[in-house]
Amino acid sequence: AYDSVVHESGVQMSRLHLRQLLIRGQWREAIKYITRFLPPAVDRGVETRSLLIFLHALWSLANVAGCSAGGFANQSVHRDLSFLKSICSRSAKLASILQYTLHSPQFRASLNWILVREKASFIADDLALESPELRRKLLLPGGPGLPQDLFPISPLRPRRHWTQQFPRPKPEAIAKCYLKRRRRACPLQAHFMDCPIMQSAGCQILLRGV
Repeated sequence: AYDSVVHESGVQMSRLHLRQLLIRGQWREAIKYITRFLPPAVDRGVETRSLLIFLHALWSLANVAGCSAGGFANQSVHRDLSFLKSICSRSAKLASILQYTLHSPQFRASLNWILVREKASFIADDLALESPELRRKLLLPGGPGLPQDLFPISPLRPRRHWTQQFPRPKPEAIAKCYLKRRRRACPLQAHFMDCPIMQSAGCQILLRGV
């Protein structure tokens, strides 16, 4: 039942499942999986749009890298590169990398896509945590458990509840707990607000690994 909730419904999003899709290079499936938990496009925040464009860009780059080492990119791959260059039009460094990828079959063949996909999975995981829409779906139980831990089902036998007396916390401990909760409640700063999405730190880390 837990696996059905994670993989087939829009109730809970699994970070592990998303990373597994990306590590296997299943870009289309990863994007569809994320979209399942999102509101309509007009209601998505900048963090969510950044994550989706990041994955679409890698998907396009993977299509280019999948060309034969002895040939040239076909028409559909040229469209993928046009999409990438439109995103990165204000980044001369990234534009030159994309241009080199398009015209150098040897370079495409030399890319370590196992490493690229692994790094991309970590970056996507971080971006998902920064997305308010997705973060709400990630706060549910993180792993398999008893059915009553996930669904409103009573246990077979009533549990005995033991009342245990705890010492009253000191004022210093209460103040420390309050400050810690306030720090956790501070909203994450939005990425990509003042710069092109593909100039994000995550994308630069990925490109340095390539």
